[in-house]
Amino acid sequence: MAVSKASTKVSKLPRRMPFPVSGDEFPLIVNRQNPQGPTDRHSHDFDELVVILEGNGMHITERGRRPIYAGDVFLLRKGERHGYSDTKGLRLVNILFKGERILALRDEFRKTSGFNALFKTEPAMRGSESQLRLSPERLLEVSRLIDQMEEELRARQEAYRVFANSYFLLIISLLSRDYSRSSRKAKEPVMGLARAISFIERKHRGRMDIARLCEEASMSRSTFFREFRRSTGLSPIRYLARIRIFRAMDEIIESRGRITVKEAAFNAGFNDSNYFARQYRRVINEAPSQTRRRARAFHASSKWRQ
Repeated sequence: MAVSKASTKVSKLPRRMPFPVSGDEFPLIVNRQNPQGPTDRHSHDFDELVVILEGNGMHITERGRRPIYAGDVFLLRKGERHGYSDTKGLRLVNILFKGERILALRDEFRKTSGFNALFKTEPAMRGSESQLRLSPERLLEVSRLIDQMEEELRARQEAYRVFANSYFLLIISLLSRDYSRSSRKAKEPVMGLARAISFIERKHRGRMDIARLCEEASMSRSTFFREFRRSTGLSPIRYLARIRIFRAMDEIIESRGRITVKEAAFNAGFNDSNYFARQYRRVINEAPSQTRRRARAFHASSKWRQ
């Protein structure tokens, strides 16, 4: 992806970059900038994980200018505007990905507070990108994993997508763990809300316990509700309902349509299958019975082709 060498003067209509064509539409690309020069502010139609390898500079976001150094890692979500200025020997690697396709079904990630902080609560609460500073040892480890992922994407040998995706998920796992271990006071509200979200992800089949969630977040009830909606765009009850709906959809698909709609609703935590069906249609835009029929039909056609 070409990088502008222009000045950092902000135009009235910042550029919006589409996802680069990778040849086979695989939603994961490694893009190195060696060096990274100054750029105008721009946005992307994809998510971008940035790892600073060497040098320093200023990162320009909607919140202002922030110095960046080797070891800094930050996430830029789709649509966020940013740019660089005052770069000195700045080398970085951008991992471009479509989060809804790479991470959407990774349930174990959503149960960890570090992942929820890095990918959800800090960008929402801070109004800008998340940022983590790696130790030299961890930066070297992450750099090696990026090298291996890049080689898989370059060579495109058999099962390269599986290997590339696995390396990416391993990178995210390491970053999430480091974020969880961070003890800087500036992150305490972020991590508190992330712990509450992770608790909901782990205990989604049970009753919503607002008092326990406030305890996890270390927030008063009013602050918790305000920050939760600010971070997720939903109330805790609506957020829980969406988790249950997606879990039910996953089970219907993974069972190849053998499980009944009522069973899927109950397993996900719904006691009323009619209420489940109404909420499912609102979120998924089709009835759960339609999802079940499609899963059965796809499985039948796959068996026929074998």
